[in-house]
Amino acid sequence: MGNIQGTYVLSLTATFLFPSLAGLLFGYDIGATSFALTQIQNNNYSGVHWGQIVQQNSFLKGVIASGAVGGALLGSIIVFPIADSLGRRKELIIGATLYALGAFLEYISGRNAWTAQVGISLLLVGRCVYGIGCGFSMHAAPAYIGEMAPPHLRGPMVSGKEAMIVLGILLGFVTGQICQHIVGGWTYIYAVSIPIAVIVLFAATFILPPSARWLVLRGRIPEARASLSWIMKKTVEREALLQDIILQVGGSEDTQMSKKTGCWHLFEHLFQPQFRKPLYVGFSLVMFQQITGQPSVLYYAETIFNDVGISSASTLAVGSVKLLATLFSAVTIEKYGRRPLLLSGISLMLLALLVLTAAFISFGSTFSKGVVIFAMLVYVGGYQIGFGPIVWLFIAEAFPLEVRGQAVAAAVLLNFFWNLIVTLLFQAEIDAIGPCLTFALFSGITVTSLWFVSSQVPETKGLSLEEIERMFMKDHQSKTSPDQQSLIDQDFKI
Repeated sequence: MGNIQGTYVLSLTATFLFPSLAGLLFGYDIGATSFALTQIQNNNYSGVHWGQIVQQNSFLKGVIASGAVGGALLGSIIVFPIADSLGRRKELIIGATLYALGAFLEYISGRNAWTAQVGISLLLVGRCVYGIGCGFSMHAAPAYIGEMAPPHLRGPMVSGKEAMIVLGILLGFVTGQICQHIVGGWTYIYAVSIPIAVIVLFAATFILPPSARWLVLRGRIPEARASLSWIMKKTVEREALLQDIILQVGGSEDTQMSKKTGCWHLFEHLFQPQFRKPLYVGFSLVMFQQITGQPSVLYYAETIFNDVGISSASTLAVGSVKLLATLFSAVTIEKYGRRPLLLSGISLMLLALLVLTAAFISFGSTFSKGVVIFAMLVYVGGYQIGFGPIVWLFIAEAFPLEVRGQAVAAAVLLNFFWNLIVTLLFQAEIDAIGPCLTFALFSGITVTSLWFVSSQVPETKGLSLEEIERMFMKDHQSKTSPDQQSLIDQDFKI
């Protein structure tokens, strides 16, 4: 009995850990690149003769900094039509391979033997390749964990993936601090990603099974049964869940799924009426996650921290608050539920934004600057309790299995798109209307997001993915089969 329980714990740990390491690599690049870009421009420590070219070219600096985001957008576009044909595990394999290749190109770009054109080109290509790996991995990780985790552990496991992203950011900060006074240290900063990517690649290739729900979607029922045995040891429960998945997909053990896979067909299929409610809620949450100002507040925080002379401490403070708040959400999400944490987090964000709006009216005094710093930390904490982990959890569990591959890919694409838009427009907003009105605008958007969550987002705590799918199908009762309608009425009586 003890051996069986130990194997079960190891299986669950592997199901969470290895996909989450792909998330850690995404966060690591965020934390590491600011240090790497600064060092490239330093004549004493860059280790390359083309550092001055980067220093004198603002556009080039922007391309280097945003190269991974651009690659992630491209990766999300690539994933959309092929997600369900590849499966979540193969996406992890591709993502880890691209991570390792991109980091290797970034590392070798720092060889002083290269001409400036070759060195900069290698760096830019490496940034893009690494970013494409982010696009694959940020689609695969939440989908794989969400589909494999037992219902009572799905919340902590998917939210824990967000904590790993934050841990990656902190690891990037720490590595940057260690290497900042080493000649060519920025190449070592990027090289740290390589062994972590290799671990993910090995695990996804030789340890992790394909997602059971994806296997059912492809009609591979015996393999799905074997996959479920990876995380479920009780035969009765395993068979009951397998039959529920088969019923929800509408398949059987004797059928193989045969679908058109053209991109336009997939797009049309994704937006069929029965799928619109979860897509509407999920895509709206992704939008609100970004347009409530998260990228901008963090960007402006650096300016404020530098202005009061605590820039070094700021990275540790922000990173620590992000990690602690995310861990709090991950640990308590099955106790309090998704909606309460989401509403609480957004409320803290709103409070912080209102304080920021008021503080900037009289910004300049030491007191006002202190209030601004505190409010920004509260904002970061609120975001990581609510929007940060729970939006990704909702994406992992709310989209119907039949369109989950394309829906999650579209959500990841929208995430990077809105992040890019908010970041690009923020400085123009500050210059045009000032920080006070800018944060007032974010406050108004945050109020709207509170209304949206309270009125549109259902609670999914404790439900299986199939029960969540049936809950959303209640909006389309006329389109469901008698068997499915019976299950809906049984599980969700009004």
